[in-house]
Amino acid sequence: MLRVLLIYQFFGPYHIARFRHWSSKAREQNWEPLGMQLFQRPDLYNWSPSENEHGFVNLAFTTAGGDAMQWRDMRRFTDAMSELQPDVVIVNGWGMRDAIIAHLWCRLHRVPRVLVSDSQEIDFDRRWLKERIKQVIIKGCGSAFVAGTPHRRYAVDLGIDAEKITEGCDVVDNEHFSSARKQRVTNGYRILTVARWSPEKNLIAAAQAFLQFLKTRPNSEPWIWKLVGYGSQGEQLKEYASESGGRIELLGAKQYDELPSTFAQADLYWQPSLRDPWALAVNEAMASGLPVLVSNRCGCHQDLVTSDNGWTFDPTCVEAMTKALMEAGASHQRWSTMGDASARLIEDWGLPRFSDGLNEAARLAVQGVLPCE
Repeated sequence: MLRVLLIYQFFGPYHIARFRHWSSKAREQNWEPLGMQLFQRPDLYNWSPSENEHGFVNLAFTTAGGDAMQWRDMRRFTDAMSELQPDVVIVNGWGMRDAIIAHLWCRLHRVPRVLVSDSQEIDFDRRWLKERIKQVIIKGCGSAFVAGTPHRRYAVDLGIDAEKITEGCDVVDNEHFSSARKQRVTNGYRILTVARWSPEKNLIAAAQAFLQFLKTRPNSEPWIWKLVGYGSQGEQLKEYASESGGRIELLGAKQYDELPSTFAQADLYWQPSLRDPWALAVNEAMASGLPVLVSNRCGCHQDLVTSDNGWTFDPTCVEAMTKALMEAGASHQRWSTMGDASARLIEDWGLPRFSDGLNEAARLAVQGVLPCE
């Protein structure tokens, strides 16, 4: 029996769905799936506390801010790993204190590890020294479990053998969102964005682009842009909402169970991010049966967006975003068909992809070679 330990800083609703599905698949092959939650509550996301009734060990640490582990908890963390005695450890990333400690613990105890990464090369300006430090931290990883195409390329750049990389770490429970397709009753002019109201999501520039776009459309078309989220740019967005005369609507934060009905009240999904390693909301929108308008800085755009279900654009230019909105608007009659294409495409990017990719990565880490076919 292979004891596989999956570590998350926090088990939000997305992580719980993945963990449950993967645990079931792992047990089918006589593995023992183990989970570990580090924090009682995350700093970045507005999720409710998640307890250990879901089958994982809950260390319930408080953060040092910015989802960083406090130094005083390092020993408790490593002691907890030692108590579980895993045969392979699934480590998320390389930059946070907990990830670095997990990598070091695995090297010290000679436990195979899987690197989980949804980083792509374009996310930041890459400096040689930082890249070299990353390579040192992840050296010796038996495999990598990445999000998609650009993340695979970046993992190879960091020194992971291409034949030991699997995909699918960033997925959602598609069935949770599919109910939105049945609830949607109109083919209107409702655009939706679900994102934190923070600079990297590019919502201020997007608001400027939307207002320019409205000037190009006839008054008979009741366009409205709905924003779900919360964050530091809320006051600025309120000013644009006021300027729009009701065409920009701020819905505030929505909990996981509220999202399907929220997607049901939209006709097009728009993700204008300047930086987004993947953009899970695009998965949600596609599972909800929506066409998608996605920034080419989002890690998902190469794998999830085609001419059949959406458009991509350069988010660094307001004029380019306005043009993309105009292109989408000109295709309004195709939105329903494009939404159906989204739903079909995302079927292959659900929980089974996560479980299969994680299990294969664990096998590769332990075996050190590709399995025979």
